Amino acid sequence: MVRAAADVLKEAPDTYFLIAGEGPLAEKTAHLARMLRIQDRFKLIGYRKDPYKILAALDLFVLSSCEEGMGSVLVEAMNAGLPLLATTAGGITDVVEDGANGLTVPPRDHEALAQAALRLIRDPELRARLAAEAHRRREDFSSPRMAALTLKCYEAAIENFKRHRHPLE
Repeated sequence: MVRAAADVLKEAPDTYFLIAGEGPLAEKTAHLARMLRIQDRFKLIGYRKDPYKILAALDLFVLSSCEEGMGSVLVEAMNAGLPLLATTAGGITDVVEDGANGLTVPPRDHEALAQAALRLIRDPELRARLAAEAHRRREDFSSPRMAALTLKCYEAAIENFKRHRHPLE
């Protein structure tokens, strides 16, 4: 993310980057931002209890993970009505459909990440369209819907077991 931010700042110097959360890469990330001399535009704010307050201040949401499960933070960004930019790592593509509710790039490709970010920065109509679709699709990932789908999966597994159970004797 830091290298992509440096590339973005070359063409869009008024951009700010905000990283919320904690993790083992925080110090390394801060160090790289200082080395690339972008620390004034690149802030690590740590864990926040008020993520929606932070999300409300953003113009777009970027998840640059190299490995990721579902990326539930993406659903939070969708709830906030933000356009999404994410890698195709793990289960992210279950949430972000490239060109529909966000843009996707390959993991570890900071140049593609920077170009996609610049595309969103420069095109307010694209940002608005992706944000609207992300906000519309947020219900696909609501807790009640996910619980219902999980229950349906368990019920199907139980029925399958009943139909195909073989006696042990």
